[in-house]
Amino acid sequence: MEDIQRGTGPLSDHIGNAPGPGDASGIPAQANGNLFPAVPPNRPTYWNGIEGHLTVEGGIAGNPWTRSGRNFGQFYVDRANTVTLNQIMGALSHPVTNIGSGYGLGFVMEVMYGSDARFDPTIGMADKALTGLYQIAPSQAHIDLHVPWFVKQGIDLQLGQICGIMGAEGTPALARPFYTVNYASAYIVPFETVGILSTTHFTGHLDGILRVDAGNSTTFGNAGNNSRPKGYIGLAFTHLMAGKLDGHLIGHFGPQGNNGPVRRSPDGWTSIGIGRAANREMLFNGDVLLTYHFDDQVSMTVNGTYLHDNITRDDSYGVTT
Repeated sequence: MEDIQRGTGPLSDHIGNAPGPGDASGIPAQANGNLFPAVPPNRPTYWNGIEGHLTVEGGIAGNPWTRSGRNFGQFYVDRANTVTLNQIMGALSHPVTNIGSGYGLGFVMEVMYGSDARFDPTIGMADKALTGLYQIAPSQAHIDLHVPWFVKQGIDLQLGQICGIMGAEGTPALARPFYTVNYASAYIVPFETVGILSTTHFTGHLDGILRVDAGNSTTFGNAGNNSRPKGYIGLAFTHLMAGKLDGHLIGHFGPQGNNGPVRRSPDGWTSIGIGRAANREMLFNGDVLLTYHFDDQVSMTVNGTYLHDNITRDDSYGVTT
């Protein structure tokens, strides 16, 4: 299953690498970041596979033309000419590892602190723990399972909070090539979702993606936006065209409006609630990503994103390469 794990790209690095049902050992290989490496001659156990990782990003976005001290339209680098601690990202994880009979188990817990956390909250998950320039935000918290069901290669499941799987770039510093983030990834695609994601390995090169979630950056109950489910559906493929082409075609669909009451202030502002209409007015996201590998060192990625909002009747498009 190693071929599948490394090729699907947009999904978590920690999902899908459970050994096959016929593998002799389910013990993960020791890797950089192991917090509890096995000491010879002791045989590694499941818990020796726990990994810890920490990344730090800071910098300055110069803008000699600004009069406001801000960079227009930018989320993560909104402060111009100011040295900023963008993020400290800490993760505790375990790769999906065979626990017997073809089943695999792993997990990921990840938290971000810094100025980037202002724009990556999940409502209901410590979203008001800190205020100001530097905030804290859980960015991943999920249990990862591999189950030998329905198809020969099995199904991978992620239960909990995961990063968005659309777009060419992500929030973590290591998930994007530059200090800034392209507009499509910042404005058009979902950031965080909470729910259950399934990845069905139809073949060694084709996966089906299906997820039911609470919506973009929301959870449930009073921390949700309305009472209707949302979710992803799509395909991810790897190593096509003689091993040179990877990519995915993914959509996210569902009502994303706030079903709270409409309130109008004497000062002129209006609340985001639109009442019961929010339970039926849909928001559509579409994402196509293609990566062509010219050789082992050179590749080119093209990403197209689309959004349509039935509430505002607006469309947004983005192309990244």
